[in-house]
Amino acid sequence: HRTLSVALISIAIAFSASTKAEETLTWHGCGITKNAFTVALAKAFEEKYPIKVSIRGGGAMKGIRDAASGSADIGGTCRHTINTPEEKNVELTHVAWDALVVIVPASNPVDNLTSRQLRDIFEGKIRNWKELGGNDVAIELYARRGKLSGVGYMFRALFFGDPNIEYKVATELPRSSGLIEMLIGKGEGTIGISGISSAKKRDQLKVLSLDGVSPSKENIQSGRYQLIRPLYFATSKSSLGQPNPFLQFALSDEGQAIISQQGTVNLEEGNKLVDIFVERFGETYLSPSILATRN
Repeated sequence: HRTLSVALISIAIAFSASTKAEETLTWHGCGITKNAFTVALAKAFEEKYPIKVSIRGGGAMKGIRDAASGSADIGGTCRHTINTPEEKNVELTHVAWDALVVIVPASNPVDNLTSRQLRDIFEGKIRNWKELGGNDVAIELYARRGKLSGVGYMFRALFFGDPNIEYKVATELPRSSGLIEMLIGKGEGTIGISGISSAKKRDQLKVLSLDGVSPSKENIQSGRYQLIRPLYFATSKSSLGQPNPFLQFALSDEGQAIISQQGTVNLEEGNKLVDIFVERFGETYLSPSILATRN
């Protein structure tokens, strides 16, 4: 793939020259996308091209809105854009596939929940792990505070069918998925939702099967696991036509191979998932750019 490599080098050099002393791209956004593969992509990119990539988490909403405002060159997001003034100036590029998963401490003996049991936990109908075959320990539910976060929005939408549903029994409402993962890993009866691409990298966590299906890479890739969702890089529409070498690297064969090596389903591996997603959840929760690929 020499042609693509030469093109990327040309874009990188052109970008570096245009930024003069800075020679830095900024990436802000979703902690799940950051931990899943963006850090690894940036490391490989910086080894090949004369540009640094400054990475900062903060959530999908921050990624989208910072890209829209121009305070970041690229945003990372695990949800589509919604109809707000802050998000209208964003173009989303699909880079990989993730899945929403149930996480508990590694010491929890429970390995599987049914969708009904998970719903009952969120509705406060099940309050102790012994009701699920676990230890006699009270359930502590941790959930995203914001309804516009990637996990907060997409789990409400895909699992409950309502992105505005309230979690009235949540013990804690942390502001980031990374914090949820850390708090759950340190707890005993704790439970929450995160993205598999990030959660699986924490040894202190156990990722549960849902309805008897584990969120393995193979089960996500095939669509057998239910709660699949796209991961995007966001750029400002006003920058269209301008080179963005890090985005192009993420889409290149090398970049996609890195995403796969990090354990995340890349675009080729998930080439059937758009149709599966639409059949399962409809078109509402996908970006226009993804839907355009179906036509």
